[in-house]
Amino acid sequence: MSRKPIDQQQPTECRQAIWDEIKGRGESALFTVSEIAKCVRLDPSSTRDYMTGLINAGYLGTHTIRKATAGGNILYLERDTGNDAPRVRKDGSAVTQGQSQQYMWNAMRVLKTFTAY
Repeated sequence: MSRKPIDQQQPTECRQAIWDEIKGRGESALFTVSEIAKCVRLDPSSTRDYMTGLINAGYLGTHTIRKATAGGNILYLERDTGNDAPRVRKDGSAVTQGQSQQYMWNAMRVLKTFTAY
């Protein structure tokens, strides 16, 4: 199944596109919010909101040696958590909605035998 165009994706899919672009640059790469927004073809304000959450949660760091350009702060990947985009709010707190259901599916895979009661 092919991917939907970026403008038809759900917000979680857009966050995954942002995360994929950041990870694809590597841990030593420096970038700005504007550069990432341009690469994934998303609105800079929505990209900025998600990346602000990543900064507040400690996934992205700000680079202090180089001065900020017109595109904003210079950022870098500080903590890589794998292929799935971190689910964070703008304040950096973790999104927990839907997590209980995922835990149940994980338990079913491990247990192999279970009942609904």
